[in-house]
Amino acid sequence: MELLQLSTNWCAPCKAAKEYITSNFDVELLNYSYIALDNLEEIPENHINVIKELKPKSVPMFVVLGDGQIVYTFTGFDKVEIDKYAAFVKKQSATKIKDSISLLNSEPIINTVSFDSDFDLDDEDEMEY
Repeated sequence: MELLQLSTNWCAPCKAAKEYITSNFDVELLNYSYIALDNLEEIPENHINVIKELKPKSVPMFVVLGDGQIVYTFTGFDKVEIDKYAAFVKKQSATKIKDSISLLNSEPIINTVSFDSDFDLDDEDEMEY
């Protein structure tokens, strides 16, 4: 999942939304990108395609991408929508972590080796280095 904020540098609600997100959430976890539409030459190509498809008429516009596809959009500085997205991402992240821990607990990380009963760890003469 990725959260894009389509904005302009002169837009007061855009600045407020950016400040809210960067102050209250882990932007890496949210996979958040602030995109200033008044600096088109600095926008990555994959985001240009999203902008061309949506043709935003007002800002800020928020776009949620899943596997590069538009999943959800909303316009305006809406804390409720931002909070819902953040909660969803945190829940997904917690689920992935929980699944990873379960996998680690169910699969041996180190293979165990059975030694012959005659093997003596204290006998250095038999050890090869």
